[in-house]
Amino acid sequence: WRFLVVSGEGRERLGQLLVDARAPETDAERDSLRATMLRAPLIIVAIAKMKEHPNVPRLEQVASTAAAVQNMAVALHALGYASVWRTGPTASDPRVKAALGLDAHDEIVSYLYVGTPVVPDRPAPEHALSDFVEFWS
Repeated sequence: WRFLVVSGEGRERLGQLLVDARAPETDAERDSLRATMLRAPLIIVAIAKMKEHPNVPRLEQVASTAAAVQNMAVALHALGYASVWRTGPTASDPRVKAALGLDAHDEIVSYLYVGTPVVPDRPAPEHALSDFVEFWS
């Protein structure tokens, strides 16, 4: 794993990097894309640094990075912060990866937006175990 922590003016630079890489056609699209990195005061870019390994397939390397992001989100919530996990097309853009110092085969798993909650927690929906679990024998 590798985590890039982006705050302050770095968010503006990252937004401009996305614009430069994706080259939106209109001013409105450029402004919107640039502004995505200003939605929260802190962005954590979670990266799966892929390694050839006979016992750890690519899927598991990405999944373990995703698990780390989920654990960060839970820890942030426990500390009173809010987070939102986003990716979108820029996460797989080779120009974005290169500009962030990634190898072509590395994966951006998440842009985790972190800040102070602006709305109260919603109640968690209730589900039956059977909605998610099936017993197989």
